[in-house]
Amino acid sequence: MTGKEEAGAWVAAFYAFRPIAHPEALQDAAERACREHALRGTVLIAPEGVNVALAGRRPNIEAVIERCFHCVQERVQWSRGAAGNPVFDQLKVRVKPEIVTFDLALDAKTPVAKHVAPSDWNRLIQDPDTLTLDTRNAFESTRGTFRGARPANTDSFREFRTYADTLRRDGQRRIALFCTGGIRCEKASALLLEQGCEEVYQLDGGILRYLAEVPNEESTFEGDCFVFDQREAVVRDDATGQVTEHGHGPRAELPSATGRTKESGPPIRS
Repeated sequence: MTGKEEAGAWVAAFYAFRPIAHPEALQDAAERACREHALRGTVLIAPEGVNVALAGRRPNIEAVIERCFHCVQERVQWSRGAAGNPVFDQLKVRVKPEIVTFDLALDAKTPVAKHVAPSDWNRLIQDPDTLTLDTRNAFESTRGTFRGARPANTDSFREFRTYADTLRRDGQRRIALFCTGGIRCEKASALLLEQGCEEVYQLDGGILRYLAEVPNEESTFEGDCFVFDQREAVVRDDATGQVTEHGHGPRAELPSATGRTKESGPPIRS
């Protein structure tokens, strides 16, 4: 793609926990479709489902979703890149053991959190009996988070397992989880429910859907939303109602919760 073609590129992010009987076959089909439609991004496929972030022209992305991922069309979170920003350097379509690494595979029978729509989220987290928990990593939380939220302060999502043990001191307190697009909350909530937490909720569609649907004057999200691509961060543009790029230039390293620095992770999380 040329810079002109990529100006104001659309970005589609979505995931689905649905059994994939033949991951390699879907890998071949998805890679072929993405290349035919000149898309860049990351497609992760596992027996438990798919985790996808694609950038390019919106009609092209929609064509690939219809062709390869039609079962998740209603779950797509759309956002924009700035003019001239390709958002992703290349296309990667990979088969992995999990679509987000946590050493906990999900299936249709795994209990997960109750999903809360963005329109109902503020009311839930403003209840003093609710513990609002940011399941993202420390370097993401420092860029922006919900007012009053407790950060997990992890360097990687795998560390959330250790952090979850500390939540037992909160007893059966209601827990409201959020992350960028929702996928990490699915696994975090499965772990918390497995450990005995009885009332666990998650923000449906994550921060991305919240920014897309809640006007800034009503928003309780402060700062910007870190994303794992060349945009670095996104915010809501009330004038257009779109979630758009709010980057601060290329990043080579990301700060960790311990004060060390670490290289940027793979260009997909949610």
